This record gives sequence, structure tokens and C-alpha cells, in this order.
Amino acid sequence: MFLHSRKYHMGVTPKICGLQQLLTKTRRSLCCTRKILKLPNAGWENMGQMATHATVFAQLVTPDGQCHGLHPFIAPLRDPTTHKPYPGVVIGDMGEKIGLNGIDNGYCMFNQYRIPKTYLLSRIGTVTEDGEYISPIQNPRRRFGAALGTLIGGRIGVCNLAVAYLTNAISIAVRYSAARRQFGPGEGPELSIIEYQLQQWRLFPHLAALFAFKAFTRAVNTRQFHISQALEDPAEMLSKADELLEMHAVTSAAKAVCSWTAAQAIQECREACGGHGYLKCAGLGELRNNNDSNCTYEGENNVLQQQASNWLLQLWRRRDNSRFPSPLGSVSFLYQTQPDKMAARTEADLCHPPVILQAYQWLVCWLVQKTSETYNAHVKLGKDSFTARNHSQVFNARTLSIVYIEHYIIQCFWDLCCQATDGNIRAVLTKLCALYALTSIEKHLVYLYQGGYIQGPAESQLIQSAILSLCDQLRLEAVALVDSVAPPDFVLNSALGHSNGEVYKNLQQAFLQSPGSMQRPAWWTELSGRYRSRL
Repeated sequence: MFLHSRKYHMGVTPKICGLQQLLTKTRRSLCCTRKILKLPNAGWENMGQMATHATVFAQLVTPDGQCHGLHPFIAPLRDPTTHKPYPGVVIGDMGEKIGLNGIDNGYCMFNQYRIPKTYLLSRIGTVTEDGEYISPIQNPRRRFGAALGTLIGGRIGVCNLAVAYLTNAISIAVRYSAARRQFGPGEGPELSIIEYQLQQWRLFPHLAALFAFKAFTRAVNTRQFHISQALEDPAEMLSKADELLEMHAVTSAAKAVCSWTAAQAIQECREACGGHGYLKCAGLGELRNNNDSNCTYEGENNVLQQQASNWLLQLWRRRDNSRFPSPLGSVSFLYQTQPDKMAARTEADLCHPPVILQAYQWLVCWLVQKTSETYNAHVKLGKDSFTARNHSQVFNARTLSIVYIEHYIIQCFWDLCCQATDGNIRAVLTKLCALYALTSIEKHLVYLYQGGYIQGPAESQLIQSAILSLCDQLRLEAVALVDSVAPPDFVLNSALGHSNGEVYKNLQQAFLQSPGSMQRPAWWTELSGRYRSRL
């Protein structure tokens, strides 16, 4: 296995450290009991024309009027024989979207629709024949965490989708940049545009983000697999409740950051390929439209991130306790004393990922305290809890969620770097980890200054200098890196990103295959007649 290739080698290299391996999600069978429960009106997706059943989350209200929170139900939608909706079910297709039109998105509404009690998925709670609610998890907070376990898989899936789109986009842009030549010093040959610092700065941080996200999704997929296995045993549910809550916070924040980063990366890759990137045969426009749905799948990103910040604020309020739940270790530093100042003084210091991880840990603690203080200030002004949370989002809770998950992504990537046994591979992965960490922390410099972690221009300039230095060091590795993760050419389906590096031949072939590209327009005779009449 190798990473160092001859300059801009366009061949396919072996996969790096198994980063492409994604663990498949398991599905659990759930037991049910009897009786009748009524569901409220609801609407959701993936049922436009084909689905006969759906899993519905609804509030479980027992005959005594007590609400026991969200529980999953199986809701039959269509008769499997006739494929017509059942009485009380209004269901249909949602029409065309800006992308992913092969997916059967639909809407569904219930009108006084009743289902048997046997359709309650009763792993976290059931209702007896007498209408009494029984649950193996007595604590409502832990029971809610167990209920959220089924949503975690969906958000991990969106992260995986964003990684796939990001993989394709950065593969196309880096390969194109290696093959495309333009300008150069003096009378010498023109340079590949990947040689230009500006092009490196535009693309390589996204390449680093790709490998960081692959390390992160590999870790959470593995964790989710083991959680799912453990939950097969009802006795394990209580022990996994805190882990499910943390996974809910992690995946809620990660889904937003992964999909946002992919959206920004695809647009940057499109522009970095110039006018060629605007061609449909480049493949970037379709990637952009398809990834756009990830920003609203499983919850709109800005709203979804509040799940993570709310969990962090709850932990912060309990900081006087000697123990707090963080089975994943994503906030194991939260109650520890953090250094007041950045210790790094050289580029070499900054290119060591633990230094940036330490800065992130300080920033998470500072932001959670700042957000808590902002919330408390609104409460003291007489605002209710909902309004106080609402007015604590911008520059506070929203940023806290982003910083929190960026820290955990870097942590997962650094753990993977430390596991690499090959020295050359570990060196390249460390550069990628440092580049992702530095470009991410640079976006939060204003908060590092506000909190006094850095002072004066020297440290921020050092961060910028280290970013450019890492980009230059990765220049000769970039093509081999994308070769190691890019899908086969028939899957990538891009004239710009083909592994043969023959951009102009590929473009010519795509142009020639375009229907009617070399034919006269149907109205040419009319235009020719008008021209002759003027003569």
C-alpha cells in the first residue's frame, strides 16, 4: 500500500486503512400486545406510491389521559392486494423535487384512523389489557433516549450520504485540477492549476474533511452496530440509555455539519473547475442538487442542532456532580480545567492535532458557559424557558453544537491516525487531520479572541500560515488520496473526474454523444430564407 505517487498519477490506488468500510445497520424485531390506540394526523416521506406500511412515531396516551411520550407504531397504509389506501388514510406522491426524483417521496394524513394495539412496538413500553402503561425503563429521560435510538440510524445514514457526495465532488475537482493546465512563469510550460496556492486552499481542506468524516462515520457506525446488538437484550436497555442520549446528540450535530460541509465543498469544487464544472457531464450539478436534501432530511439542520446544544447545557448545569454520562467520550473533558491560553508557538506545534483538540476543548467549555449565561439572563428578564432558549441560539447554542461535533470528528480522526502502523500512511493522515482541524478552528477565531484564548495577530497568522504549509505539503499526495477513495469511473460518471486524466478527450466524447450536438437547428431553413430575402 502506498500514498506517495509519481506526480499527479491518475491511476487507482488501494483503499486507505479501510476507511471506506461501512457497517451495515441491523434491524430489530419488536414484540407487540393487544388493544386499540388512536393516532393523530401525521405526514412523512418515502411512501408516495409503493409503501403498504409505515413506522410512525406518536405520543402514547393511555385511557387515564396520561401522555407517556413518543412511541413507535406500525401503521398499515395500503391494502397489499389492491394497493389502495385504507379508509381514513390520505396518501399520495409529493411531485417532482430539485433532485433525487427516483426516490418515492410522499405525504400521508390520518383522519380518525384506528389501528390495533398489537401494532405498538413495545420494546420501551406497552399497555396492558386494563389500559395500564408498563415500561422496563422507569426514568422518562432514559426512556426517551431509548426511543430516539431508531432515529440515530437515519442520521448516521445522512452522514454517510454526505460523505459519498463529498467523495465524488472532491475526486472530480482534484483530478481535473491535476490535468488542467493554465498560465505559468515566463516562457516555460503551463502549470497544472493544482500547483496554484489558491486552488490548493480551495480544495484541500475539503479533501481533509472527507477523510475526517470517513473516520468519524466509521466510528459511529461501529458504535451504533454494537448498541443495536446490545439492545436485543432487554436487560441491557437501562445500561445503554445514556449512550443513546449521547449518540442522539452526536448524530444530530454531525448530520448538520456533514451535510453543510458537503454542500459548501460541492459548490467550491464546481467553481474550481471553471466553466467546465457547469457542464452536466461534469457531474457536479447533480451532486449539488442531490446533497441539498441532506440539509433537511431527518430534521432541518439548524433545528436539529438544538438537540446537541440542549444536551450539553443539561450536562453543564450538573457540573458540580462528580460523575456525568458520556459513554462515547465526546465530552469527557467538559468538567476539567482547561488552559487559559494557546500554547502553540510554531507551525510544527499547530500541525500536531492534539494541540488543536485542546483549543477545541477550551472553546466548547467557553461556549457552553456563555450560552448558559445568556439563557439565564433572559430568564431573569422574565422570559419563559422556550423564549429564553430561542433567544440563546445565534452566536451561542448554534455555534456550540458546531464546535462540539467538530471536536469529536477531529478526535475520531486522530484516534485513527494513531492506529496506523505504516509510517508513511500515518504521516499523510496526520497532515490531513491537522489541516481539517486548523481550517475548522480558523472559522471560530472570533470566539477564541473574545474568550482571551489567543491575543494579538501573531497566533491567528500562525494558524493561516500552517494551513497554507499543509496545503503545499499535500500537493503531491492529493491525486493518490482521491484515487484511494473514489468510486469506479462508471459510478463517478464525470467527464472531468475520469481516472484516465484525459479531460479534453473525455469532454469531446461527451459532446459528441450529446443528442443533436452537430446538427443544424430545425428552424435553420427559416433563418436562411430571411437572410436571402434581405440580399
